[in-house]
Amino acid sequence: MKNKLMDFSGLGIRDTAQTESSSQLPPVATPATIRPSDIAIVGLSVRMPLADDAEQFWDNLLHGLDCTRDLPEQRRQDADNYISRKMESGEDTKYLDGSYLEHIDTFDYPFFRFTPKEASLMNPAQRIFMETAWAAFEDGGYTSEKLAGSNTGVYVGLVSDLEGYRYKEMIHDVEPQSLPISVTGNLSCILPSRLSYLLDLRGPSMVVDTACSSSLVAVHHACNAIRLGECDMALAGGVKLNVLPLDKDYYRMGIESSNGMTRPFDDSSDGSGIGEGAAVIMLKPLQDAIKDKDQVYAVIKGSAINQDGNSMGITAPNARAQSEVIVKAWKAAGSIRKVSLILKPMEPGLSWEIRLKSMALREPLSNTPIRGNFVPSVR
Repeated sequence: MKNKLMDFSGLGIRDTAQTESSSQLPPVATPATIRPSDIAIVGLSVRMPLADDAEQFWDNLLHGLDCTRDLPEQRRQDADNYISRKMESGEDTKYLDGSYLEHIDTFDYPFFRFTPKEASLMNPAQRIFMETAWAAFEDGGYTSEKLAGSNTGVYVGLVSDLEGYRYKEMIHDVEPQSLPISVTGNLSCILPSRLSYLLDLRGPSMVVDTACSSSLVAVHHACNAIRLGECDMALAGGVKLNVLPLDKDYYRMGIESSNGMTRPFDDSSDGSGIGEGAAVIMLKPLQDAIKDKDQVYAVIKGSAINQDGNSMGITAPNARAQSEVIVKAWKAAGSIRKVSLILKPMEPGLSWEIRLKSMALREPLSNTPIRGNFVPSVR
């Protein structure tokens, strides 16, 4: 049972029944040569626009489904109810087109041992991440009893500045007397801690905020923590929501496209679209995964991070710095000859970034024996 928590006309409770299912995807083949530093992905879960699990998400990718749309009707009604309290009557309310989750206000609070009041005052990002993380553990075949007391880390990519305390501001406007008990539910640092607390996980637990790269950097830190012995397993991922995507300058970042769509590496690009979702993977040493007969989706051979340093602008990439980090990642993976390079444009709708990204790829590939595939990230 999923329980609808927030009705912005009065913080009411509504129940909606939904069926949850863990994704079961075919495992990848075990590499012929295994290094002690190899990290296996043994469980995963996603919640994306028009896709409640990994199978549906993959099917959407195979069919090239465009998930850009209007704000879903139920969310629009809730937002309209809230906005009607703040705006003068007769003022037109418009919302940005984007790739939206159908619901962000449902949560199985009895299962996670919360009261309805606690859950309704909790930022939706915390609720959605907990459910997605739990599904990743289930997908990996790990129960709460097996995880309790384990040296398992939690690393969450979260760009907290974009939403900040917006949900808390909404609570202030609708039910100000509940503000004192809403604090922990709206602190970004609490998000990974909730999962560690709930499951009695004893490994490191932290938020990683490096803007657009937050989730990938969270995975990088989780892998290194396992290699260093700071944790035996780790959960890594990220969550992003647009609680109130009003089409107003105050709510814009300044890089939005004209129609809400992102066209990476396309001459017709004129900006980025906005999107939502949560994705979580369960990580452990490949040697242990094989010994424990875990399913293995993929193997992380190596990764690397750096900073662009000085560039044409603080949000603009530096082609040379990005070339350097590609080579660092290749060396960290053992200088293997055949690789897949995951390309994650920062602002993929901007033509200058497309040119700089292309320049960044040219040098390392020409000076190394790297041969392989380019895998674009999903935006």
